Amino acid sequence: MAAATVNWSAKTYNGLTDASGVALPTGNLLEIGTFLNGTTPLTDAQIQTAFNNGTLSNFFKLFGSGTIGGLAPGYFSLQSNGFTDSVGISGRQIYILAFNSGSVGTATQEGIFYLNAATSGKSTWLFPSDSANPSLTGVDLADLTGAASGAGSNNLITGADVVIGAFGPATLSPTAGIQNAKAFELAPIPTPEPASAGLALLGGVALLIRRRRSA
Repeated sequence: MAAATVNWSAKTYNGLTDASGVALPTGNLLEIGTFLNGTTPLTDAQIQTAFNNGTLSNFFKLFGSGTIGGLAPGYFSLQSNGFTDSVGISGRQIYILAFNSGSVGTATQEGIFYLNAATSGKSTWLFPSDSANPSLTGVDLADLTGAASGAGSNNLITGADVVIGAFGPATLSPTAGIQNAKAFELAPIPTPEPASAGLALLGGVALLIRRRRSA
């Protein structure tokens, strides 16, 4: 059985920056996949909750990965191949994830972006079936602004969704012909609040004292 192919990119207009507006450098990790709780797609709110709770990986179904590189900083052009029918992601929404590091474990910022296939009418943002002929689709971050099809590059279109991160105000100028195109920005990955850590520490101390008294 032939595998499905997804060409995914930010290769001309709208690129990627970190939370401070600096273009992501070569080697920063990118992932493509979908979010499911069993067989049920996650809503944006559920994805955001999982992101804040540090449980996002429990629901993310990875299809492929790559890195920034080969073009200007903040841009990429990748191809991923894999089976979609057997793993239950055929016909599911495609998401692009970006990190400010070469691995998930060392990243301190993340962005999650997609074009809602239902509200935009763009079925290219759905994973193709292995059995389709051809079993191929292509997506670009510029689809979210319409720039990939000749529209402007500084406004999100209907269905464009920044689940984690932001669109602008930072801009990138990848070529002499394309200047000041708004970029998609990452957001800091939440860490446990000091108050929560303090409460956990106090709880541990109290437990130790109780154990000593009962000894």
